Amino acid sequence: MEKLNCNIGDLAMVVKCSLPVNQGTIVHIQSAKGEMKWQNSKDPLFTWNVVVMTAGKKLIYDNGEKTEALGFGPVADYMLVPITPSKKTRANKSQLKLELEQ
Repeated sequence: MEKLNCNIGDLAMVVKCSLPVNQGTIVHIQSAKGEMKWQNSKDPLFTWNVVVMTAGKKLIYDNGEKTEALGFGPVADYMLVPITPSKKTRANKSQLKLELEQ
């Protein structure tokens, strides 16, 4: 089982992103989106729904056709590092997949 970096409820920082403008953005993990295809990855990546917490900042999304600046949206787990201690042990993909399917 692959351990995830974050859990629901964590504050996290975007540390890996193909768009450097997103790096350093603080987000709040709202919910699990599940596995999602990302432009720079051949395999789907586990993804969270997040809300931007950094004042005056938005996440920039570029799908090759259009660019959007949003205060919320999906972020892949591997792009994040938690900055608050989690009250739970780190989640794993199979546990969250079961929760999403129920």
